[in-house]
Amino acid sequence: MNIAYIVGLVLSFVFILLGMLGFPKISFDKLMNFVDMPSVLIVVGCTFAVVAASMPTSVLLAIPKHLGMVTAYCLWKAWPLNRATRFLRARLCY
Repeated sequence: MNIAYIVGLVLSFVFILLGMLGFPKISFDKLMNFVDMPSVLIVVGCTFAVVAASMPTSVLLAIPKHLGMVTAYCLWKAWPLNRATRFLRARLCY
């Protein structure tokens, strides 16, 4: 991964938080002004719904299976070295 990408991503979160907290007089009480649960629910829920609507049903129903395989491989790396394992190792976790 490119180091400039990581630095830019971290700096963007730092500047967003500084702006939300009220730099130079930082107060964590101001942070709750930016949290609105109905808005979070709308954004996250609608994002999931739009992604689900854009996929065929067979692909959508296979997501838990794929997430389980990726999780098992990336966390435990317990699969034997076969063709599928080499494919996943080359594309998912590195």
